[in-house]
Amino acid sequence: MSGLFGIAASALRANQQGLSTVSQNIANVNTEGYARQQLELRTSFGGAGVDVAQVRRNFDAWSESALGEAQSQFGAASARNEALGRLESSFSVGQGSLSAAFGRLQDAFAAVASAPTVRGVRTTVLEEARTVAARFQSLDRQLSSLDSQLSKEIGATAERINTLTAQLAELNQSLRSSGESSSLLDQQNRLISDLSLEVSIRLNRQEDGTVDVLLPSGQALVRGTEARKLESPLGAAGPFAPQLSLEGSPRDPSGSLTGGRLQGLMEARAETLAPLRRDLDRLAVGFAQSMNQAQEAGFTAAGVAGGALFSGVDGAAQASAAPGNSGSATLSVAPEAGAALLASAYELTFDGGANTVTLKRLSDGAEVYAGDPANLGADLIDGLRFSLDDAALLSGGDRFRFDPLAGAAGRITVALSDPEGLAKNRAAVGASVTDGGGATPSDLVLSLASPQALAAPLPRTGTNAPVLEIVDDGSGTLVLEDEDGGQYAFTLGKPLSLEPYGLELTLSGTAAAGDRITLSFASAGPADGGQAHLLAADRALFSDGATAVDEYASLLGTAAGAANRASLAQEAGALVLSDAQLRREAKAGVNLDEEAADLLRYQQAYQAAARVVSVADTIFQSVLSVVR
Repeated sequence: MSGLFGIAASALRANQQGLSTVSQNIANVNTEGYARQQLELRTSFGGAGVDVAQVRRNFDAWSESALGEAQSQFGAASARNEALGRLESSFSVGQGSLSAAFGRLQDAFAAVASAPTVRGVRTTVLEEARTVAARFQSLDRQLSSLDSQLSKEIGATAERINTLTAQLAELNQSLRSSGESSSLLDQQNRLISDLSLEVSIRLNRQEDGTVDVLLPSGQALVRGTEARKLESPLGAAGPFAPQLSLEGSPRDPSGSLTGGRLQGLMEARAETLAPLRRDLDRLAVGFAQSMNQAQEAGFTAAGVAGGALFSGVDGAAQASAAPGNSGSATLSVAPEAGAALLASAYELTFDGGANTVTLKRLSDGAEVYAGDPANLGADLIDGLRFSLDDAALLSGGDRFRFDPLAGAAGRITVALSDPEGLAKNRAAVGASVTDGGGATPSDLVLSLASPQALAAPLPRTGTNAPVLEIVDDGSGTLVLEDEDGGQYAFTLGKPLSLEPYGLELTLSGTAAAGDRITLSFASAGPADGGQAHLLAADRALFSDGATAVDEYASLLGTAAGAANRASLAQEAGALVLSDAQLRREAKAGVNLDEEAADLLRYQQAYQAAARVVSVADTIFQSVLSVVR
């Protein structure tokens, strides 16, 4: 009889545990990170009754890993989409755009060309020029503000990561001290899920239930019960400062990130926002220099050579020295040829053993100069003039980084305050030819149109008149050379245009090395207006032929394209995440239909076991009555 009671009692205990397990599952159906528990039974030792083998937690490492990866990719895509959406909205379209301001300035110059003697239309030019400068400044402020916002968001994300890793380290301590429990492991799972949204991670699960959390670089965020802080410097920390730093590690882990909000924010800032800011600064410098050159090549109503229309973009920038530099040399760089400028940062490295400097363009990794540091500034490089204060002060291994055009869009202003300073008139060009005095006297004849609307003043020495000279290019061919060393191949009797100055001339007769052409320029007259017509034209700013309107359209297209790709990536990431969540739920999630069926099954089994107890008691009572 005791065997019957024992079997029934074990059945009651087992099915009661089953009811408790099902109830726990139902109660946590909406609990994030909860893994369904499942009762496993076995026949009691000796074959009489049933025992609870274990309450198993339905945890599938593969589906959890896939979910974590999907969360990281979605976190990166959503952060990138949010940031680039704000970036796209910074670029105005319509009448409030920079492109529209360019158009109105051109229209104002066209009005001056049509009515060169009317002062009022010249006043309009200055007003529209101020509008262009204000548009540049406004766009620069918006992009600078977005950069600051992203920097703060990156810092806030790093703080959230630190909070989550600290909690995971505390959970590891609890697991070590109290052993594995489903509730602690569920908490761990939820924290890992939240962390995966913020940053891409790798997990090393230990036999005691604890977990080590690593960045893709292998650097540990959590090692046992120790959490290491991740930090991001706020503000302008300099080009050599790490983007991220991890407590206890000398390496910057930012380059290894493959997902998470942190990576999405950093990628949006470094790969889209920063290049767009450089493009905007390049446009500001190229536009200002092009307008200034055309202004300086013309003449005002008073017959005076024109001056700069815009200012604030031509100053030399100081390069940032690497923290480990042992030399004391300083490097500066100034934009001098707007048409050749590129939107890039640069790095200079000094090799003390070879006594050479290497200049690398960081946008494409190209090496643009390698040689004697004393000759670094001899020629323009990408339209820039590099200047070392004293090459002897360099020390082996010294490095410099610089963004030569940084902030130009925010600094551009209108230099002219008086509309009478506008160079609306073309140059009346004169010239005289001097025989080179060689063994064979030349008979060089020069003809040129006058007046001419020059795009830029010709090179000259001080205030002297510009001189062109016939020289041998080294191969026996005669070419025309200006005072900056620019050479122009010519054919006698054929028109020649000296670019980028726009001077057109024709050489005929005979030419000999040493022949010199001295040019003179004067105003074509107060009613000319030809230079204003040139300033009104949609001229190429850069060597690729792009105009100001083209460049702004390119900026707008880049921002819109990046935002659209980010939006599509977020939508795709959401689908992948949803699929990963469904796979995880299929393995570890609570299905109420299944739980209802289990609840009924355990209830019926419990009732049946109770009936066995009742039957056993009846039998027992019957036996007792017979004995009495």
